[in-house]
Amino acid sequence: MKTTALAIEHRLPQLFWVFVSISVLFASLYLYFVNKTVLQIVARKNVESQISALTTQISQLEGRYVALEQSVTREEASRLGLEQATKVTFLDPRISAKALSLRDGI
Repeated sequence: MKTTALAIEHRLPQLFWVFVSISVLFASLYLYFVNKTVLQIVARKNVESQISALTTQISQLEGRYVALEQSVTREEASRLGLEQATKVTFLDPRISAKALSLRDGI
C-alpha cells in the first residue's frame, strides 16, 4: 500500500501537466469551434441579405418585362419584322425522340 502511494505521488507532476495539456487542448478546440460558428452565422446573414437584394431586383425586372410585354402592339411587331404565324405545328409528347431526329443513328 505504501509503495502504491509513493508511485502515485512520484507521478503527480506528470499527471498535473497531462491534465493541464488536455485542458488547454479542449479550451483551444472550444474557442476554435465557437469562432467557426460565429463566422458561419455572419456569412449566413450576408447571404440572406444578398438573397433579399436579388429577390427585389428580380421583382423589378419582372415588372419591367410585364410592362414591355403589354406595350408591344401588332404595328410595333410588324415594324420589327415579325409576322403572324401561318402554319402552327405542335409536337406530340408521346412520339419518341428518335422519330423527331433528323439523323437515323440516334
